[in-house]
Amino acid sequence: MIRAIDTETTGLNPFTGDKPFLITSYGENDPGTAIYIGKDDLIPISTYLTSENEAVFHNAKFDLHMLEVYGMRTTCMVHDTMVMAHVYNPGEDNKQLKVLAKKYLGEEPTDEKAVKDWLRKNKTKRYDRVPSEIMEPYAINDTKITYLLYLFYEKQGVTKDPIYLKEMQLLKCL
Repeated sequence: MIRAIDTETTGLNPFTGDKPFLITSYGENDPGTAIYIGKDDLIPISTYLTSENEAVFHNAKFDLHMLEVYGMRTTCMVHDTMVMAHVYNPGEDNKQLKVLAKKYLGEEPTDEKAVKDWLRKNKTKRYDRVPSEIMEPYAINDTKITYLLYLFYEKQGVTKDPIYLKEMQLLKCL
């Protein structure tokens, strides 16, 4: 089964103590799952990373490092929509998830405004402080558009491109 997975984190560097506080998934038979670290069981996410599955990330290198904070390693095929964007259109100026989603899928980041408004109102940059009823829709939407971008790039033949395949082989070495 193919699922997109995303981590929401306390910062950007797992080597200095930043870690995920929320992991989301989305796939064909998964309309969006949110798992909070410390509140929910991590086993569902761990099973998504096993060899019989495929995991899709946007900037997989970052998310894989973050998942390793909790001892989660992938044995599955990993796909990265950011790498797909480089292969599909090397001259693309902006490889950010929401920019690509708007350009190729017509998807607008609808739930992002609520998160940004809450952060501004509460004078913080810490996503882990955003209430779950605001954070969850935002995070699940990111995972949904990652999955939909994967399907788009797959239809364009990117998943069979030799450069993409080599990049995915080397990803776990980084």
